[in-house]
Amino acid sequence: MATTYCDKHRRFLAGCDDCRRFKREYLARKWKEDPKYREYSGFRGAHYRKANPDKFLIYNRSNYAKNPHFFQESSRLGRWNVKLQLIQIFGGRCMKCGIIDPRLLTLHHKNGDGAAHRKQILRSKGSYSTYTLYNSVVKGLESKKRYELLCYNCQQLVEYETGRIKMHLSREQVNSLWIKKKDEPKEIPAVVTTTTTPTIAPPPSP
Repeated sequence: MATTYCDKHRRFLAGCDDCRRFKREYLARKWKEDPKYREYSGFRGAHYRKANPDKFLIYNRSNYAKNPHFFQESSRLGRWNVKLQLIQIFGGRCMKCGIIDPRLLTLHHKNGDGAAHRKQILRSKGSYSTYTLYNSVVKGLESKKRYELLCYNCQQLVEYETGRIKMHLSREQVNSLWIKKKDEPKEIPAVVTTTTTPTIAPPPSP
């Protein structure tokens, strides 16, 4: 018979490590085996959080103040795991050069409409981040046909080759863009500073 206390006690004691372990195992088994318990627990938790947002805000802030590094690293690990799942969905390598280092791989919009898409997400959801985009693709909320997996170098090369990023002009090409007039030189005049020495009259003769 499943219980929430250990063999040493007849009821659950919060100060007993064995009792806490037995209770965790009991609730975990109940969660897996009883769908009504899962539904009730989820509804109760969501209902309580919705009815008491200030309490949860204070509780979360106090926990973060006690363990800031834990929450920061946990969040960073979650974002990294989502990126790894995304990379596996798109084949695990750059579609141009074939590099497999996940640190260098990123998602690229095939049609070059990344800026417009980010603005659309920002208007609809009120915020935008790379993690939310990656998570949407992993969960199937975004179509995969819109993207391709590239490394950062190949992504920049694609932007240059398609003309979405303009090449830098040479000095001669830049000078040719100058609007010329009759009384102006062909090139942009450089600023020249000159110093003049004042003329000192000789002293009068005695």
